[in-house]
Amino acid sequence: MLNRLPLFAAAASVSAVLVLSGCSSSTAENTSSIPPIPVSSSSSAVQGPSTVPSDSAGTSSKTTIPADVVLMDVRTPAEYSTQHLEGAINVDWDNSAVFADTIATMDKGKTYFVYCRSGNRSAQAKAAMDTLGFTNVIDLGGYEQASATTGIPLV
Repeated sequence: MLNRLPLFAAAASVSAVLVLSGCSSSTAENTSSIPPIPVSSSSSAVQGPSTVPSDSAGTSSKTTIPADVVLMDVRTPAEYSTQHLEGAINVDWDNSAVFADTIATMDKGKTYFVYCRSGNRSAQAKAAMDTLGFTNVIDLGGYEQASATTGIPLV
């Protein structure tokens, strides 16, 4: 019985790694292609200006998302209402009719930063948008990773 314990522990560890890695399958490869957010003196950002302090003290220096960038949260409205990136719009990937109708009205030439809870839905949304002819869709992965990567606070 003692000889089986290390084998069981090893199998449980491998299973845990496989389960946990499935939650964020494509986010690691996507983060290397995320461009830095340009600093703009303009306060006209899509869906209202998204400004964040650029230093730890939160002083007057701020980064503004340019007007041609749309932050898009593809989680459900319930998930979005609990916490989302400041300035993000909610386009529910799980409701295909709403997603398709909303995407059909969007400018395909703009830049879209797409995120969800773990990176799964954002990867699917990006693939769908690419297929529909959107030219600059960036998958930011999960919302916490998106916030850390961009510096945009969660609200």
